[in-house]
Formats: sequence, C-alpha cells, structure tokens
Amino acid sequence: MSDPRELLERAAQDRLTLQLRSKDGEWVSGRVLRIERAGIVVALDAPAFSSGEDVRAWITLQDQSYTFSASVLRSGVPIPDRSGAGLLLGYLDDFQADAPAPATPRTKTSAQIEVLPAKGRGLRLLGGDVRIVDLSVTQLAFAVPQRIALKFVQGGKVRVRFTPEGEPPYLVDGEIRRLVAGDGHYLYGLHFDGVQDAQHHLQVISAFRR
Repeated sequence: MSDPRELLERAAQDRLTLQLRSKDGEWVSGRVLRIERAGIVVALDAPAFSSGEDVRAWITLQDQSYTFSASVLRSGVPIPDRSGAGLLLGYLDDFQADAPAPATPRTKTSAQIEVLPAKGRGLRLLGGDVRIVDLSVTQLAFAVPQRIALKFVQGGKVRVRFTPEGEPPYLVDGEIRRLVAGDGHYLYGLHFDGVQDAQHHLQVISAFRR
C-alpha cells in the first residue's frame, strides 16, 4: 500500500469525498480539505461529531478504497466557504486497502435531540433512560439518571442538535442555567442562546412538542 500521508495529500488536492462514522453511528459524507501537521481537515455538510470522538473513515482514490481510524481532535474548524462543519482528525492509524464500501445511509432518519458538550460524546435525549421534562422556544429541561456520569456543569456552554424525522439536523447554542441533584437523577435546565432564524427555530420546537 502507498504511504498513508501521500494518499491523504492526493485526496486533499482533489477534495475527495470520504465517509465517517462513530462506533455506533451511521456513515456521514464529507470531503478532505487539507493536511496539517496534526492531521487532516475534513468538511461535513452539517455538524455530526464532537471533539474527542473516535471515528472510522472510508475513502476511495483512483479506484482503490481505503479505511482508517482517527480521532476528532477539534470540531468547529473554520472552512473556506463556510458551507459546512469542519473537523480536524488526528491519530490516524490502522490503514487498510480494499475496504468494502459503507452501506448506503438511510434517507429517512429517526427523530432525535442531542446535547453536545464542547468536548466528548453528546447525550441523546430520546429513546433511552433520559426524560425530557420541558421543551419550549426558550428552554429545555431534562432528567438524567445518576448512574449516568455527570456530563454538564452549571454555566457550561453546549450545542443542541435537533434531528426531526426525515429532515436535516438543526443546531442551536445553549447554556446550562440549572443543575439539581434529585432523587436518583440530575435535572438540567438549558436555555437556548443565539437563535439565528426565529421562525425555523419555532417550527423545529413545535414539531418535537407534537
């Protein structure tokens, strides 16, 4: 197999498409933008990973496919045309040639709400033990069992990713304004900050309230 760095440099020159997925997630499409000393910068159509996540990548170059592992060193990396979300991937390892193509992502996604910290894996609020207590256009309150490690701190900045069923994700900034340890759970009170499109924000919140 060719030198991995040489392969990625060629991929960056041609802005090649690659696929990324976390351990339990689905494949997400992106493109290779540039090579840096710490790793490679990738642009995604929308934010999908947080800093600290381990991912698997798949790419094809001149009719040859490759897969490798990486870690998200930094999310929110600026990209030239501001058309998507930038990631810096580092700790590139385990390069393999002749990798089978990823399964085609489902066109219809299940509805989900995720609270994303600045670093580390986010917390999914639907389909598990977490319970949404209140959701409005200004705030979100949710209860998390105490057996799940404390994930956010009072005053901490987060992002909330709403993924309506069959629709692209919508992200909004937030701040943890309240944190209370109750009977076997933590109660978080989150206030939405920096809403850019009030009408779209209202539509997304209304869809989840239904």
